[in-house]
Amino acid sequence: MPRLSEFAIAAHYAKHQISTAPHAKTICLLHDRTSFLLLSARSSDADRRLFLDKTQNILSQLQSALRQTDRVAKSIFLLYDYCYVLLERGDESDCINAQRVLGTIGKALNDALRQ
Repeated sequence: MPRLSEFAIAAHYAKHQISTAPHAKTICLLHDRTSFLLLSARSSDADRRLFLDKTQNILSQLQSALRQTDRVAKSIFLLYDYCYVLLERGDESDCINAQRVLGTIGKALNDALRQ
């Protein structure tokens, strides 16, 4: 029987964790995933576009999950859109800026989830 690589096992676990998590926790996990993908994009010139595309797909999902009923949700939607555009350009500085914005949102969501 072939052995799965550590990466394949981690990817399987992450997918299972996301599919069984409550909605708020799923949003936090998706933010964590964007951080991982952006770090991967910054460290791999060959697969940069693939990692950026995956991050953009997550951003689209996060945008569609938002209930835009107040100014905060609308602002987060616009921040996701801003990050999407940054990743479309794909420069190193744009990736860093998107990672900072998404990291700040993710940290705020994680803090809110703990309370």
